[in-house]
Amino acid sequence: MSIRKNLKTLKAKYPNAFGATKKALSKGVHTQILQETNLTEAEIKKSVGFWTNNKQYLEAVLTNKHRTNLDGSLSEEITDSDREYSKQKINKLSELTKNLEDGWLFREHTLRKDFPNIFGKQRVPLVNEIGFELAQRYPKVRGNIINHFIRDWKKTKAYNESVLEHSHMYNLSGITEIAVTTEMRLKSEKLLKSYNKKKDKKNNEK
Repeated sequence: MSIRKNLKTLKAKYPNAFGATKKALSKGVHTQILQETNLTEAEIKKSVGFWTNNKQYLEAVLTNKHRTNLDGSLSEEITDSDREYSKQKINKLSELTKNLEDGWLFREHTLRKDFPNIFGKQRVPLVNEIGFELAQRYPKVRGNIINHFIRDWKKTKAYNESVLEHSHMYNLSGITEIAVTTEMRLKSEKLLKSYNKKKDKKNNEK
């Protein structure tokens, strides 16, 4: 089953632990869920991991004194090391969110204007050195913003479709003599199949 369906199961069975208000869960919940539900160990790990790996949950670890059992009762005290770990995770999530937001702002306000044929609505396959070229062209833009942007840009459906549609790659100057490789095409085909499977699965769950 999907994480979405698994969480629906957990919310129905344990409303006092998986409710609208996030609570820091007892560290023994995985074993109890495994014993009391039909979910597999892998499904539990993914679902609970998804539930706990967000800012709202991590802030609950910082603000609460005790963890919570599945029935809603108080469990063990939250330690200083737990709080420190949550602080670090929140900082990483905040940094990632900011990098993603800054990356798309960089595209919308700079790249679209300077390179409309490369970073516009129509996607084209990019050379591996495109990140280096952008860093050279825009030295004031932080490298991690460029790296996050390029990474996520290449994960989009439109970009991977462009890899299959074009014969050659592009750099900031335009089309190059570097051909799109078989490896690139196979990778894009795999990503597109995965994208379509997720889309079909989501439609079937509605």
